[in-house]
Order: sequence, then structure tokens, then C-alpha cells
Amino acid sequence: MASIFPIVIIFANAPLSRPPDLLNRIKQADLIIAADGGANHCLALGIVPDVLLGDLDSIEPGVLQKCQETGAAIHRYPERKNATDLELSLDFALEKGAEKVWLLGGHGGRWDMSLATIMLAASEKYRALGITLLGADCSMKILHPGTLHRFTGCVGGTVSFLPLKGDSSGITLSSFEYPLTNYAIPFGSTRGISNIVQSDMATEQHDSGILLCVQLIKDDNEG
Repeated sequence: MASIFPIVIIFANAPLSRPPDLLNRIKQADLIIAADGGANHCLALGIVPDVLLGDLDSIEPGVLQKCQETGAAIHRYPERKNATDLELSLDFALEKGAEKVWLLGGHGGRWDMSLATIMLAASEKYRALGITLLGADCSMKILHPGTLHRFTGCVGGTVSFLPLKGDSSGITLSSFEYPLTNYAIPFGSTRGISNIVQSDMATEQHDSGILLCVQLIKDDNEG
């Protein structure tokens, strides 16, 4: 049975860096989840989340009241727990059968939280979620092995591929300025930095390891 929530947006509590297509993505979403203080971002954008989840220690009182008044489903957890509010939100999206998760407010601010968010998104248990971290200057997508990843609508864009979990092997890049065929990038190498998409036919696939794909968002005022 197909998921009734294939596209899920999660608002986390880090400073919100708004991608240029944010409002369009909100319209596409089947479910909007606020991880605690992420609800503050939602209300600032003029929307109310479908689900508010967390220990609720970061949400503004007026925002919490608005969520209660508008019928948002509220899942409250104790402050002392073994997972962050974001991890609980990803678990919730997984339970609801999400196929694609767009994460906003997931990085920026505290380095420890930002790095933890990237590593959390790369967890094997979230492989089915197709997680992308969105921001104003770049998007970051977790690429798992055995899948063909396409890059459309971004010709001329700068893309980097960083191994996250040990070495990555069998990497093949097509229609990039620096193509690769069955290539291995060891953990910690800069070999995958700053490639350029050459056509809408550009693809990436690899056989092992997990890659963090960082795609820069071009400033229309540049050049």
C-alpha cells in the first residue's frame, strides 16, 4: 500500500536558513512535523504544523497555544530522554511511511548539534526516508549505495561528495565536469569536492559506503 505521507517536512530548532523554494516545498508536503522549537519557525512562516513533537522546552508559549488551538497533534516527551527531538521526529516520519524527508532548521548554530544531525540522517535505519537537509546556501542529501541519484535542473551547479562512513567505492559520476568510473574515495579524502553538473542527465551511483552530497545553491545575483 502506498504511503499517505510520502513527502514529509520536519522543522528542527536550529536557526532557520530558508531555501529559495521553501514555500513551494511546503505546498508539496503531505505532512509537516515540528520538532519542539521548530514550531516557532512554522508560525513565523504563517503555517501550523500537523504534528508537534518533543519535550517542548524550546517552543514559545504563544506558539504552543496556537498549535493547541488549531488542533495540531501534540506528542510530548520527558526532558530526560535518550534521543533528541529531531530523532524522535524522524522515527515518527518512518512509522508513517515517509519516502522523502525535507529537513529545515537542522544545521547552523551549535556545531555539535549540526554534526549530530548529519550523522543521524545517515543512520541506516533512515535509509528509506531519502533525507535532504535544506538551507539558503546549500542542500545536503544522504546518498546510500545501490541507488541511481539524478541531478536535474542544476546545470552549472557545484556539487561535492563526501564519504561519511568509512571509504566509499564503486563511485560513478556521469555528465559532471570531473567524471568518475568505478572510483573509490577514502574517508577523509578531498577527491569529491567541488564538481560541476554539466547536463540534466547527470547521475551518481556507488556500490558501498554512505556519501554526503552537498549541492551549493547559486546566488542569482552572482556573475
